Amino acid sequence: MFDFSIKKAMSLTEVMVSTAVVGTLAVIVVPLMLKTTTNQEKYLYTKAINSFQNAISAVMSDYEAVNSSNFLPELSQNEDLRTQIASKMNAVGAVRSDSDSGTSSSTNPDFYSNDGMSWWNVPEVWPEGENYVDINVDVNGSRGKNISSDEATSTDKPDQLKMRMMKDGRVVVPEVGSTDGDWSVEMEYLMSRGSMK
Repeated sequence: MFDFSIKKAMSLTEVMVSTAVVGTLAVIVVPLMLKTTTNQEKYLYTKAINSFQNAISAVMSDYEAVNSSNFLPELSQNEDLRTQIASKMNAVGAVRSDSDSGTSSSTNPDFYSNDGMSWWNVPEVWPEGENYVDINVDVNGSRGKNISSDEATSTDKPDQLKMRMMKDGRVVVPEVGSTDGDWSVEMEYLMSRGSMK
């Protein structure tokens, strides 16, 4: 026969120590997880700017252009600028041409890079007389919330952001308060990552 009168359980002290250990681990781990999640778009935006700048630099290197103040307009007279940049960014699938049906939008990007980012407003031909073109990127492609920096509210963390491609091949983000649009979200993302000043 079995004696069922002996019951084993944790003492109150053991329960309190276990709870304290779990609570301490939660205090350490949860903020780290939240920080990683909230900074994901910021990290990806910095990566997008660096990738785009590297692609343009690689195209310039192919054409042996150094410090050319008018490089991109000159290139687009003879070559499809969008295809050149997309090839350096390891585009996945076809690169949309301006003759394709539909308009360039977040649902119909110009191309997808192999890191899952969607790119649009990359010109095939440089617009005549323009010193810059604003490029849009969805840093996490279709996986994200798909909120643009222009549509975002104070509680949103947008994942569709913009950057400015200058005709000399530089990629910049205008200072906050510039006369040509609100770049406050993009600048905040860059400053919080410590990547640009």
